[in-house]
Formats: sequence, C-alpha cells, structure tokens
Amino acid sequence: PLEQYVALAVVAGALSSMGAVAVLNESGHTSLPAGVFKSQELGKHSLEMLREGFPLTSLFCGFVKYEVEDIEGVWMRTYGADCFGLPDFAAHAQGHHEGQKYSDIFNNVLRYLLESGAEMAAGHTMQVGKTTFMKLRDPLDDEYYLQGPGTTLVVELIEEDECNAH
Repeated sequence: PLEQYVALAVVAGALSSMGAVAVLNESGHTSLPAGVFKSQELGKHSLEMLREGFPLTSLFCGFVKYEVEDIEGVWMRTYGADCFGLPDFAAHAQGHHEGQKYSDIFNNVLRYLLESGAEMAAGHTMQVGKTTFMKLRDPLDDEYYLQGPGTTLVVELIEEDECNAH
C-alpha cells in the first residue's frame, strides 16, 4: 500500500493546481492540504521523499489525540497501520504537549517495522531513546475506545532499569 499512497500523493499534488483542496485518508482518520504534495514543494526527489522521508503518521497512518470522559490525560494513537499489515499504537499521555514526542516515536517504530519486516506484539519491548524503552501491551477491557479494525498495542514508556523488573 505504500506505493499506492505515494501515487495518491503525487496525483493530489498535480490536482492541487486545478483546485483540489485536500487529501483525505479515511482509514487513517487524517487529511492534509493537497498543495503539500506539489512537486515544487517536495523537490526533485519527491518520489523518494514520499517513500522514505515523509512521516507515515502525517497521512499514510493517522495520528490522533483525544480525551476520554472521566480519564485524566490524553490518549494518542495511530489509525490505519493495518493497511500496511502493522499494528496501530496508542499511549496515554499527560497532556497534548506530548503529542510531538509520541508522533515521532510511533512514526519511527512504524517506519522500522515497515522497512525491516519485523513484528511486534504485546509483551515486547523496544528501545526508543538513550535510556527509554517502550513496553507493549494489549488494550485493557475497559479501554474500549482503543478498539479498531486491526491490532492496537498500548505503549508504556519505561526506563532501562524497568525493562527486566518483575
């Protein structure tokens, strides 16, 4: 599907000069202005940039933040990764100010999984910073709002010394 999304982005860029306004990814719960994909905006290596440098969480897999009634903090998650055969990721953050951090983590992990063919599941851990790891779990029964068409894994950030703690 990456090549299909790249083709869609190129067509959107071309159509933007004819009045196209936006590109919508319904399964990713996201959209971007069509003008973002104009060839002059992307440069002469636009196809390579869309394939390798464009953040997956910008359009190909959506990144959404939302508040759940009676729960402190903000849930941040991806949508649409199942189109790539990948899990979606979710994290319970302290607030909206952590959005860029989680978007970057999710994007980097999704890119790694897409390029390497590696798989992740509940119970796995992965280093995402110098001393920071993400520990994965399945959503709890009362986290119904994390359900989606594919697998969603909840990310809990832990420090190195917590990785093997029982």
